Amino acid sequence: MSKADAAVRIREVFDGIRAYVGEGHRLSEADTRAEFIDPVLAALGYRSIVDMRREVRIADTNESLDYVLQPDGKRQVAVEAKSIDRAILEKDAAQVVQYCSILGIRWAVVTNAREWRLYDQFDRGQLSAKLVYRVELDRVKSEHDQQADFERLWLLSADAFRDGDGPSHWIESRRMDAVLRAALVDERSQEIRYLRKRLEDQGIKTTASEVAAWFGDALSDRHQRAPVAESKPVAVQSPTPAPPSATPTAVPSPNQATEHYLVPASAQGGITAVQSLHNWLDSGKWGMHERTGCRRRIKAGDLLAFYAGKSGVVAYAQAAGTADVLVTEAEWPEPTPMSQPAYKVPLRNVTWLPVSRRLDLALRSSLDAFQKHPADGNWAWLVMDTHRITREDFLRLIGDAS
Repeated sequence: MSKADAAVRIREVFDGIRAYVGEGHRLSEADTRAEFIDPVLAALGYRSIVDMRREVRIADTNESLDYVLQPDGKRQVAVEAKSIDRAILEKDAAQVVQYCSILGIRWAVVTNAREWRLYDQFDRGQLSAKLVYRVELDRVKSEHDQQADFERLWLLSADAFRDGDGPSHWIESRRMDAVLRAALVDERSQEIRYLRKRLEDQGIKTTASEVAAWFGDALSDRHQRAPVAESKPVAVQSPTPAPPSATPTAVPSPNQATEHYLVPASAQGGITAVQSLHNWLDSGKWGMHERTGCRRRIKAGDLLAFYAGKSGVVAYAQAAGTADVLVTEAEWPEPTPMSQPAYKVPLRNVTWLPVSRRLDLALRSSLDAFQKHPADGNWAWLVMDTHRITREDFLRLIGDAS
C-alpha cells in the first residue's frame, strides 16, 4: 500500500470513528482493536507477524502489551490499546512507557482509537515531557488538519522506520526550530547582538529590535505555523521552459477582501528559478511546503506576483483556492519525482510579463514594503519567503501602477 493509499484508508477509519462516536454505541477493547486500531496499523504497513506482534508478554510480570510494531523484525513501537468508550488516563501512558523501558523500545503509543498519544521513552523528563504528540480523530476538522493528523501517524509507519528513523528527525527538527527562533527573535539574545555588530561592520546602522523583527518577519507570517518542513517548493531539473507570453492579460479586479503576495521561487539543482516557475504555473498551480510564509492565509481571489531571483518578478496569477491539499505524485509538475510533500495553490489567470521587473534600487525605493526598511540596505528578507504586500506594491511589481 502506497502512502497515498494509506492516507485514503486512514481517512475512512477516521470517518468511521466519528460516526461511531456520534451514534453513542458502546464497544469493548477487543472490538475497538478489530474495528478501528487494526485497520490503522495495517495502513501504516503492519500486516503480518514479521512486522507486528500481538499480546507480547512483559518479563517477570503477568501483563502483556497489545502490540509491538517491529518493521523488518526490529522492535520500534509499543502500542497499548483501550476501549473507544474509555478516556485515556495518565496511568495508561505511564504503564506503556514503563513497558517500553523493560523491553528497550523507544516509542510508546497509547490509544483508544479516537485519540493517539506518542511518547518518547528515551526522554529523561517527566511523563508530560515525554509526550511527543496527541492526535484526536473524533472531531470534524479541516482538510489541512486531517492531513496533519495523517502525517503525524505516518511517522510511525513501517516505511518511516525503513527509510529513516521514524519520528526522530521530526522531533529534532522541532527542537532545532524552537531554539533558533528563540535565539533569532529575542532582541536580548547573544545571536542578535552578534548580528547587529556584523551589520554595523558593513556600515548598516540598526537596532537590536529591528534585527529581531527582521527574523520574525522571515520566520513566520501572522498566523502560527507548525515547524515541519522547509519553506520553499523544491526546485528540480526540468526541460527548457516555453517562452513567456508576449502580452499580459489584464490584472483581475480585486474586491475588498483581496490580499496580495510576493512569492519567491528558488534556483537549485541545475534548474533556474524561471524554469521551476514555468513547470508549476504552466500546470495551473503553485506548491508550498508546510512552513511556507502565508500558506494558511492565501485564499481564492488573492493575487500573487512571482519573483525569480536575478530575473526579478516574471509572472503573476490569481489564487483559485486555498493551499490545504497536498500535490499528488501523479500531478507533480517537475520531471524529477517529488522529494517531500507540498501543498498546492490552484491558480487562474496566469500571466507572464513581457519584460521581467528587477527589484533594483529605484523600484525598491517606491515600495511600501520599504517604509520601515532602508531600500539601499539588505533587502533579502523580502524574497526569502512569501510575503503579503500592499495592492499598490503588487501593481508596481508587475509594472502596472495605474
